[in-house]
Amino acid sequence: MFRVFVLLLLAVLGSSPARAMIIDKMLLVSKGGTDYYQLTNNTQIPMFITAQVVEQDVSAAGIKETPYTAANVAQWKINVNPAKFVLMPNESKIAYVNVNKCANDQACKRAKDAVFAVNFVPQPYVPEGSEMQSNVGIMFGFAPTYVLPADQQNIKYTFDVVTAKDKDQLKVTNTGNTLITVMVDQCSQGGTQCKAHRQVYNGRTAAIDLPQRYKKGSLKIKVLNGDEQYHKDYVR
Repeated sequence: MFRVFVLLLLAVLGSSPARAMIIDKMLLVSKGGTDYYQLTNNTQIPMFITAQVVEQDVSAAGIKETPYTAANVAQWKINVNPAKFVLMPNESKIAYVNVNKCANDQACKRAKDAVFAVNFVPQPYVPEGSEMQSNVGIMFGFAPTYVLPADQQNIKYTFDVVTAKDKDQLKVTNTGNTLITVMVDQCSQGGTQCKAHRQVYNGRTAAIDLPQRYKKGSLKIKVLNGDEQYHKDYVR
């Protein structure tokens, strides 16, 4: 679900180095307080950042995306503040995610998680009277996920170990109405690359590749909900 997109700056001719900003988190589950992303420009090039929100209706049938535009502003569930800002070299700034108030409480009720991609798109910032640097290159943006949990979380799931194409996997089906995180641990078998994890959205099925060959009784599984108030451990 995590997505990273690349913005090509076509004004630059020839090959040139990649430029990137840094974001502090790629998944943010609202806990009812102040939600934010921190962005840092770790280059020597000023960046102009634009935030673009895409609402994602997640179900077993797929994901229906609705970009937030001026045409549907009355239906916006969240907004980002500031939505546009400049990041100078080596500067960090906070972009807050605000939950919009509804006309009445009924309109705000969530039977399942509300999921959003919050796209932060960088462009070179050129102050008036200045020239664009010739080595701007490729700028990388991020599309972290923001989740508003269901009002009443119904945490239900099933899992099983399966083998697909000679690869052991933990197949997880989320039959509830809220995001879960599934963590697998095979470190009792030794080795260093022995853990894996995956977020599974409501109505979706995911397969987690097991780091090592499966041996009965050696697989530790931990399941958490988005705000980590629910957690359960299994050994399989």
